[in-house]
Amino acid sequence: MKVVDAKNPQTQPFDIPSGLARILISKGDVHEYQPNLAPGEKLIVGGVVFEREPEHNLSFSIQQFKDGAPYLYANCPRCKPRFVYSGPNPESQSFRHDGKEVKWPADLVADYLTRCRVFYPENAGRRLVVAV
Repeated sequence: MKVVDAKNPQTQPFDIPSGLARILISKGDVHEYQPNLAPGEKLIVGGVVFEREPEHNLSFSIQQFKDGAPYLYANCPRCKPRFVYSGPNPESQSFRHDGKEVKWPADLVADYLTRCRVFYPENAGRRLVVAV
């Protein structure tokens, strides 16, 4: 496994057996070498090909359940997860994707809440409460 010194990451990466690398990584002595590549770019070091995976591009939308109730929907075409939210406080909700915390976009949240007020007119003047 190719690693770099944790105390001096500017040093050249070097190869060590993967079992030893995992132990040293867990102790914080080294980090796994990850070249800084643009998406789709390839780097060949010592016969090993490094290729950066394409970026995760989440797409967000508002969908409807069969009864017409709106819900927030997000998906990533690269890794195929789907995230769904239907409830009263979308602006305070988040989910994790690709190791990062993601919040619903503000403009989508505003549109979602407007659609909820139309679908649930009895809650138009109050905070929306939706059973999920």
